[in-house]
Amino acid sequence: MRVLICKFCEYVCKLENGRHNLVGIFDDIRSNAFPVDHPTFFLTFQLEFEREDMGTELDVVAKFVGPDNAEMLRSDIKGEVPSSNELEHVRMFFYSPIQPVRLQGPGNYRVVVTNRGDIMHIEHLPVYQVQAQAPVGR
Repeated sequence: MRVLICKFCEYVCKLENGRHNLVGIFDDIRSNAFPVDHPTFFLTFQLEFEREDMGTELDVVAKFVGPDNAEMLRSDIKGEVPSSNELEHVRMFFYSPIQPVRLQGPGNYRVVVTNRGDIMHIEHLPVYQVQAQAPVGR
């Protein structure tokens, strides 16, 4: 199993043709004050499986953890990797909403993706403290 894509975005939906639409992809969060309540956003990831993975148990966990390594949110995906005699690889796309979350301070937040307990990918989400911008005068 390989993680091909792992992104944070403002919104995700599946279109009628089966394709996915990712809106507002972002790589960090910036705030001038903490704690800050971040509105709902989405974690999206695409997994690719080799032929030998097909038909095996799928037990994927995506954990959102803070700078102190404390688990803040968790998404579990269980099932079976689809099988195909014609394909060498199978890809599966997943997305999960992360409900409004309170970020206590700046630091290296991240998502850790595991399958059957083995770490497959870590996606970093740095949170920065920035100075407030003064309003532009007339």
